[in-house]
Amino acid sequence: MSGVAGLLLERADRLEILLLAVGRFAGMVALAPVFGAQILPARVRMGLALYPAVAVLPVLLRTPLPDDLAGASAVALLAMCCREAVVGLAIGLAAQLVIGGALLGAQLAGLQMGLGMANLIDPQTHDQVTTFAQWQQVVAILLFLAVDAHHQLLRVVAASFAALPIGTDWVSSAGLLFVVTLARGCFRLAIEIAAPVLVVVLLVNGALGALSKLVPQLNVMAVGFGLNVAAGVFVLILAQPASLRVLEAAYAALGPQLEGLVLRLG
Repeated sequence: MSGVAGLLLERADRLEILLLAVGRFAGMVALAPVFGAQILPARVRMGLALYPAVAVLPVLLRTPLPDDLAGASAVALLAMCCREAVVGLAIGLAAQLVIGGALLGAQLAGLQMGLGMANLIDPQTHDQVTTFAQWQQVVAILLFLAVDAHHQLLRVVAASFAALPIGTDWVSSAGLLFVVTLARGCFRLAIEIAAPVLVVVLLVNGALGALSKLVPQLNVMAVGFGLNVAAGVFVLILAQPASLRVLEAAYAALGPQLEGLVLRLG
């Protein structure tokens, strides 16, 4: 007998190895962009965690693992699964921060434009977001797929089994603190995306404030609402190529960041 079925019969701890591998991939799927979208059925997300684990199983079965893994108790096995899930969650969260930064920047820009009264329900997160935030999130996800970042995520999780063998000690707190450090990039990305709109809306409001002093009869609220939306949309159209370049640079830096995260988790 050959293939995965034959490998499973060679090891007494085969089911435990598969369970721990699924736990790591499941943690990544829970938070990663595209993989963890709530719009996907639960069975699809379970498959996205199971199939990669089966794919790396032949390699895992031929690598040195703890001798007591086959005889581990239910409590010890649950603790190992939690550790594997934490590793996957950290990797998925680090990738989600890029999408979160784009969504935060677009949400901030939309609110400053006056689009807060036209919120939509985001099918990805089930939260209320502005129309521009919804658009920017779709663009960020499409670019995520276009630059092959989803495959990069799978490769990082698969490679993490070499740096962090399954069934070993608990993850290092330095890796979890590194995720917090990566969160600063989320806010920087948000400011870079929202900055053109924020500057233009500030200038428009300043001009309207000065105009209201010169022409007291002018209804600034009525004029300013439409003017802010028009100016914001115009700037967004002009700034969209720059926003795409900012996102592309963030995705390009994502691979080294994830690799550094895995090393720090060990």
